[in-house]
Amino acid sequence: MLIKNYPTIFYWKRTTEKTLVELLAKDPVKILYDPEPQGEAICFTNDKSGFYTISETRENMPLAELKFYKRK
Repeated sequence: MLIKNYPTIFYWKRTTEKTLVELLAKDPVKILYDPEPQGEAICFTNDKSGFYTISETRENMPLAELKFYKRK
């Protein structure tokens, strides 16, 4: 599972043995990435080869850029 805020991405490896509450009780792995100015979204690829992030856009801001991060 991935959760992000503006400066950090948090990752928990989920298995079928644990509930979501049990999973979130553990410390996540912090993943380095290139933060966007208004980074709002994150998702895994369908084939689990990595994940995407994207920023929202606002007036007087550059267009949002979809960024891909390959799984290590």
